Amino acid sequence: VTRSFDQPEMECVYYSERLNMTPADQRIIRDLQRSTVDSWVELVVAVRPEWTPAEARFAVHAAMALVVDLGRLVRYANSREARET
Repeated sequence: VTRSFDQPEMECVYYSERLNMTPADQRIIRDLQRSTVDSWVELVVAVRPEWTPAEARFAVHAAMALVVDLGRLVRYANSREARET
């Protein structure tokens, strides 16, 4: 969340330029993303043992997308109005 709000341009660069990267660099980024999601899945399953890893993975991806979408909605502003949105 902090990185998304502190450096919102990174998401834009990633989504617009990822296909221009070499296959090796694309693989590195994809592996980093998978590792991050896997770490969150482990944490979610630890606090929600009734969830399967697949359910946790779905929730993690949804939460990550929500952070990006909400950030865009409030223009990444750290204001009282944005926090109340």
